Amino acid sequence: MPAIVLPTPTPEELDDLIYFARTNDLPALKTAILQACEKHSSPPSTILATAIDIDEDGLGSQSCLLHWPSANGNLEVVEYLLSLLLPPEQNGTNAASADKSAPSLVNHKNISGNTPLHWAALNGHLLCVKALVAAGADASITNEAG
Repeated sequence: MPAIVLPTPTPEELDDLIYFARTNDLPALKTAILQACEKHSSPPSTILATAIDIDEDGLGSQSCLLHWPSANGNLEVVEYLLSLLLPPEQNGTNAASADKSAPSLVNHKNISGNTPLHWAALNGHLLCVKALVAAGADASITNEAG
């Protein structure tokens, strides 16, 4: 069976997605995700699974889109991104079922081993912590600092 190749956002697409997630620009984030879905013929969950901050040398922060709004307490963006990770019958869409790797984004570790939950908790964003835990974030994951 051939390996499934996931779409790779261009550096410009990735920069836009990260910027909009980080700055709490939900309308622009929604538009950018929809455009990426159309361009790559992929469901939103797949776009999220591939939108990891990795530069051309394979480095970068390795954070996923959930890291930034979690760190900044942008609950509306966190909830929107989490809704895209749900199977279509739960998020009200008719798209193909969510990418199997997408739910792991809730527990995605960046280069320092921090998950979105670490960043939300570190910055005191209780509502984001609750949303992430409700979506399956694992509070027992340790980062590089232990």
